[in-house]
Amino acid sequence: MSIQQKTTIANPGGPITFGEFEANRAPQGRDGRRAG
Repeated sequence: MSIQQKTTIANPGGPITFGEFEANRAPQGRDGRRAG
């Protein structure tokens, strides 16, 4: 969990990765709905 969080923050696509991860966990999320 710590590694994943660090990678997301360090990676330039932080918000993108986080959105994708959240969408997978909660398809009702904003990114999830947009990603379809």
